[in-house]
Amino acid sequence: MIIQGPEGYIYLFLLMMAIIVATVVIPCYGYVRKGLKGLGVGCAIQPIVAGILCLILCVSAFVRQLNSVNSHHENAMVAVRTTIAEDGDSLFRTWYMCPDEECLSEVRSVDADTTDFEEIKLFDVVPIDSFALCVDDRILVRFNLDSCTAIATDCGQPIDIVFIDWTKVAAYFQENE
Repeated sequence: MIIQGPEGYIYLFLLMMAIIVATVVIPCYGYVRKGLKGLGVGCAIQPIVAGILCLILCVSAFVRQLNSVNSHHENAMVAVRTTIAEDGDSLFRTWYMCPDEECLSEVRSVDADTTDFEEIKLFDVVPIDSFALCVDDRILVRFNLDSCTAIATDCGQPIDIVFIDWTKVAAYFQENE
């Protein structure tokens, strides 16, 4: 699952608050076992344990997000790329269309690392006719399965096709006939 809006970050924040509340048990347990000395040690240990657990939660959320993006890259049947000129900087928007009718759109700088994303969004892939796909009412990809050719456009302007997995494309269109 890719975090797309503020609700994912709100859930992450609420989980961190639940961890902080749950670690209140540590000083209480210390007080029950050793009295005031246990309470003092528990109060000293509680923020350390809460910090470590919150850090583990944040790192695992980031790793899950990165794995989800990588799975979209691996499962994509076609990827197209548009170029965006923004404030003198060239950005690439790459659209990865998957057979499960989901499209990952990512924006990254031309010289960016593979894990350095500016923006990530999910869109639905809509089959237009028997050999065409549309994303966000602007990206249109038409396939010719007989000659293994494809034409991609962004609002009517031709765009680059990064790669096509013809076996996945053929299976997708056979499934949706």
